[in-house]
Amino acid sequence: MDKYYKKPWAKAYCDGSYFPETMAYGAGVYIIKGDEEQAKYSYGMAQEAPGLRQVTGEIKAVSIALDWAIANGETKLEILYDYSGIENIATGAWGAKKKETKEYQKYVQGAMEQIEVIFTKVKGHSGNRYHNYADKLAKNGALNAVKA
Repeated sequence: MDKYYKKPWAKAYCDGSYFPETMAYGAGVYIIKGDEEQAKYSYGMAQEAPGLRQVTGEIKAVSIALDWAIANGETKLEILYDYSGIENIATGAWGAKKKETKEYQKYVQGAMEQIEVIFTKVKGHSGNRYHNYADKLAKNGALNAVKA
């Protein structure tokens, strides 16, 4: 069991994936709240957000997690991620230059007025099973985008 698992608030492991040959992206979210676990994913084509590659999936995953938390009345959500831009764009530490990252920044900052958000960086592809689940969900999402 990883060190992030047993905390009294909801956690969402978020990841994104991108297939350059098809320009498909996927977003994966693995949510843990107490003893309950949920898997969510989404997908799309990168023509919708050119130049962002897997970042599109990464920010979509956070949006999915925040949507879930707000809809379920959570007061606190820990977002666990491997791409530093997740936190840095959201908090304004990095400038949001593209339309999609500006929208993400605005959305997250608005959500943070409704719910406490904790950002926790985890090392990608390091054996963290929950983050690995999010990674697999993101890859499956990108595969489904190709099939759609």
